[in-house]
Amino acid sequence: MGKISLMAALALVGTGCTEPAPTATHRGQSLAATVSAMAPAGGRSHVVSFAAQPLRSDIALATVATLYDVAASALSLQKTDHDALGMTHHRYQQMYNGLPVVGAELSLHENANGEVVAAVSTLHSTAASTAMVTINATDAQAIARAAYANERNVATRLDGMAYAVDNNGVPRLAHQVWVTGEAVDHPILTQVFVDAQTGDVLAVRPHVQTARNRKTYSANNTETTPGTLKLSEAQTSSGDATIDKLHASVGKAYDCMKSVFQRDSFDGGGATIIASGHYGQSFANGYWDDTQLVLGDGDGQMFSNIVGDPDWLAHELTHGMTARTANLIYEKESGALNESMSDIVAAICDAHVRGSVTAQTWQWSEVAYTPGQSGDAGRYMANPTQDGESKDHVSGMQSCGTPSEQNDSCWVHYNSGIPNLMFKLLVTGGQHPRAGQGAVRSDVKVPKLGMERGAAIAYRALTTYMQQSTNFAGARTAYHQAAMDLYPQSPDFAQATDLAWYAVGVGPAVANLSTGVGEPNGGDATPDPNDPDPSDPTNPTSGQPADYVGGCSAGAGAPAVGTPLLLVAWASLLRRRRSNRPEAGH
Repeated sequence: MGKISLMAALALVGTGCTEPAPTATHRGQSLAATVSAMAPAGGRSHVVSFAAQPLRSDIALATVATLYDVAASALSLQKTDHDALGMTHHRYQQMYNGLPVVGAELSLHENANGEVVAAVSTLHSTAASTAMVTINATDAQAIARAAYANERNVATRLDGMAYAVDNNGVPRLAHQVWVTGEAVDHPILTQVFVDAQTGDVLAVRPHVQTARNRKTYSANNTETTPGTLKLSEAQTSSGDATIDKLHASVGKAYDCMKSVFQRDSFDGGGATIIASGHYGQSFANGYWDDTQLVLGDGDGQMFSNIVGDPDWLAHELTHGMTARTANLIYEKESGALNESMSDIVAAICDAHVRGSVTAQTWQWSEVAYTPGQSGDAGRYMANPTQDGESKDHVSGMQSCGTPSEQNDSCWVHYNSGIPNLMFKLLVTGGQHPRAGQGAVRSDVKVPKLGMERGAAIAYRALTTYMQQSTNFAGARTAYHQAAMDLYPQSPDFAQATDLAWYAVGVGPAVANLSTGVGEPNGGDATPDPNDPDPSDPTNPTSGQPADYVGGCSAGAGAPAVGTPLLLVAWASLLRRRRSNRPEAGH
């Protein structure tokens, strides 16, 4: 089937509040494929569910590629993973003219029978792309360097060419330039893509993200890393209390990942965790630089010695995990998801160490932040705006053009408050802390799933369904699909993830949820006798089943926030496609 006939068979459906849109699940509603288009105009990020009628890999690959005018031959297989649920996951990189299209990926997800049940795509049409070069490599380096004119020790190096996607979603031929240097509170290691035709900076990709086989070093209060090796795995004492504490804190972060996610180090393959303490002079920050953890001693005012704050260690180590899985680009919404995932894992590890969820679970860096003032924290996941800068709803996001050091790569730290609050609501249940104010709806109540389920869903969403360019709407779909994978007999869990995202303004309204999943305000007592998974101790009795409102019936006709469009490929379309191929192997 060619492009025209396929697209003609797709019905463009708006998901208004009158009739909630169907969601992609393993239970296979009446639609054979649902494609949620979720990126801004000019670029799409979506999940296709083939759960009702699974397809062979080659058919699924061609089907999704056709939606973007991309040839299946332009998709280069990067890796294949198998998971404990019996599923197999294939990741493809989009290529054009032999060069990668940065951030453009496709993943196919097969069931135990080898049939594709879902695809996640951030592909881009190259119909408007050109290969014209008018800016030479030397000029591209100068353009990239100019963006860092106010920083110290700036240097550049070329790394070939690639296609980078502009603000209209069009891949453009670009020079890849790596910029290194020193900003005020962190080193610079950034990939800059300079348009080979116009000289515009198309994209900026920071690779320093701020905020058990160990090697712990001292940078000796210099800015040279890793520094002097002080402790290896079996050692515990170096004679330096700061280094000893850092070594122990890294071990606790590793133990959390191993216990909660069954993940062996940040890469999942037992990689050595290299950490350097005593970085710089009164350096009040920490970062992951794609290879190691780096932490300063604090300045005694904004932060005390941060090596003793477990939130920092879990946060920065999670950047390493994210880089080895979804590899979320550190800018705009994908960068906010990157930052948020680090905060989420810090909260998960806090609850793991304490043995329960407490108020401190939702405070990030309450140990090291402002040592002269008690009771505060660096970030507040339960109420993000409490810090005076973070956002808690998409309606409050600040507009941003080109990401830069000056605008925090389009406010990745501030906007991380939105998915942070989403996760907190998913775990404890309840309402948005500003329910009824401004654009925040007053009728959305999220049921409690508990930390164990919330952690499992978040981890699978990141490692299985998110990609480099995943935005908030794409993350909502990733959480939904992850919940369906993990709890196929409990579709209310997936709907709870939709409600949690909708509470912070992401995606369309969802239908009311009446369930005994858990108490909406997070009390924890005995397991719910109606709970399909009573072994989860974080899922308490609900008392009476609650009628949680997801927006539609509570405010008839009210528009959904950030409503995506749905491209629906009807079952008859796939039946025709299936009838035209051999049935061998079924």
